Amino acid sequence: MVEISESAVRDVLDTVIDPATGRSVAALGMIGGIAVRAGHVAITLDVDPSRGTALEPLRQACEQAVRSMPSVLSATAVMTSER
Repeated sequence: MVEISESAVRDVLDTVIDPATGRSVAALGMIGGIAVRAGHVAITLDVDPSRGTALEPLRQACEQAVRSMPSVLSATAVMTSER
């Protein structure tokens, strides 16, 4: 199994575009944290609380993009409005 790096996950998340802004979640500074352990990836997305519900499809897109990476067994993204 190929080891998954935090930077590789960040690169994949840089391809996920917020339709409201046309910018990637990485460019928007939404990535609060990435944890990788034995093929399982957890992502925290820092979001504006007023956009929380509207950003659910974006959260799902982040999970799907990371799941498509080689060696990823699972990916979970959670949104938080706390920094």
